[in-house]
Amino acid sequence: MSGNDELELLVKSKYPVIYLESIDEIHTVGQLRLLASRLNLIFYQWSLTEGLRKELNSDSFYDTKQPVRMLNQVLSLITPTEDGMVQRKPSLFVLKDFQKHLEDVTTVRRFKDLINRFKNTKNTFVILSAEYKLPKDVETDSAHIIGGFPAEAEIITLITDTCAELQRSNELALINLKPADMKKVVKALKGLSLQQIRNIVSQ
Repeated sequence: MSGNDELELLVKSKYPVIYLESIDEIHTVGQLRLLASRLNLIFYQWSLTEGLRKELNSDSFYDTKQPVRMLNQVLSLITPTEDGMVQRKPSLFVLKDFQKHLEDVTTVRRFKDLINRFKNTKNTFVILSAEYKLPKDVETDSAHIIGGFPAEAEIITLITDTCAELQRSNELALINLKPADMKKVVKALKGLSLQQIRNIVSQ
């Protein structure tokens, strides 16, 4: 089972929190956005510097850079109106480096309140970070996965495109990888981010 398949299974299994450990944030956010679209979920992403944003919007919700205020906004986004006229569509909330803020007692308490609201629903928090660290009382309601790395097909495409670009910029460059050689190169590059692979191939 690939990392993407495992991640999709965890979301479908209604885990309220998924901790996705990855060194390639840009690629992983893109994969999460595609997953949300495939599962008919609204996609949100948050960071301390940009606040909470919906889908591809560049503008964030007002005053949501601070973790507790962001969590309060999340609560309003998942809560139906009192008159029942507005029902909320299930959502995927990607929180970048959020674990660093769970040392604050107010933040972790508010997060646990929302975890309880998320249980047995199709709403999911995904904490995205390059390192794993969670409080024990949050860890019990979460799943941990290491992934976000490009698949073999993506690595091959990147190698092919980068080599073609090098040949266009330098007519003397001659790059011809046989299938067996390509297989060896791809194997050696597994576990690296797309940017790391691009840097190596460009050398």
